[in-house]
Amino acid sequence: MADLLAWAHNHGVPLNGPRTWKAYPASYGSGNGVRMSFSQWNSFKGVCGHQHVSENLHGDPGALGFDRILELANGQPAVSQPEYEPFPGASFFMAGSRPALGKSSPIFTAMGKRLVAVGCGKYKAGPGPILGQADVDSYEDWQRACGFTGSSAKWPPGHTSWGKLKVPKI
Repeated sequence: MADLLAWAHNHGVPLNGPRTWKAYPASYGSGNGVRMSFSQWNSFKGVCGHQHVSENLHGDPGALGFDRILELANGQPAVSQPEYEPFPGASFFMAGSRPALGKSSPIFTAMGKRLVAVGCGKYKAGPGPILGQADVDSYEDWQRACGFTGSSAKWPPGHTSWGKLKVPKI
């Protein structure tokens, strides 16, 4: 179960604290037959019982006992640190409608090293922590190598190509 929870977290299910998963909100009610509305279900990111799903028409077990899962994992955190840097979102790479050239982050160094490793590095010097045009050109080359075309192959990075690049966790 700990491995399943770590996998889910690495795929976007957020934590509600350092060792606690966001469970079905008590504010939605409890007991058999209490379900999220479709809009609640559509926006909820966490772990809940099948009974809470808006279109479920029968009762099922509710929230999981995460404290017990931690005990069963011999005191190890149920969520391990992700192996790769999570996608920071397209806006991280932008300054308005333009690339955020000049922005500094260690993520840019790690990204650039991976671009070089996969044969898409267009750097004369670097890569380094300051976002430059070589980063933009290199990443666009990577998106084309991933099979993207047209505007999908342009800056900024997207979630899918970022995941395929496997940027090491900073």
